[in-house]
Amino acid sequence: MGTDLRAAALGADLDRSLQGVLVAVGLSLLVLVVSFLPVAAGAVVEPGLVIVGFGLASWWAYDNSGLVVSVALVSGPVVARLTYFWWLSLGRPTPVTLPLSFAGQGAWAMWLPVALSLGVVAFAAGVVVRRGRRLVPLAARSGA
Repeated sequence: MGTDLRAAALGADLDRSLQGVLVAVGLSLLVLVVSFLPVAAGAVVEPGLVIVGFGLASWWAYDNSGLVVSVALVSGPVVARLTYFWWLSLGRPTPVTLPLSFAGQGAWAMWLPVALSLGVVAFAAGVVVRRGRRLVPLAARSGA
């Protein structure tokens, strides 16, 4: 049993994978819009959108989309938030980034590997669940 690298990277159904990329773009735009809300709203909503991106990445991987789609769904909200803080601090000195903070020097260096790792973990979780459901016979799942 071989693995098709193109299907693993981009997904078996390219239309469904394109839908996943469009959802990632929409999620990124939503994060950018929420970034302009008052600080209290953004501080609550934006980490939630990163978690939603992780859940969507796992779902799209379960639905046989590729690794690229999962990474895009997780990294989209993170990159949007980092871009907002980069734009906000243009021409001004910024402090060093605190752990898990999106603002400050070093935020890109900390968050990009985290976002890529979360995308890979979400993809792996979706694939494991999809393959696990194939291994368990339908009669055993229904309890009959």
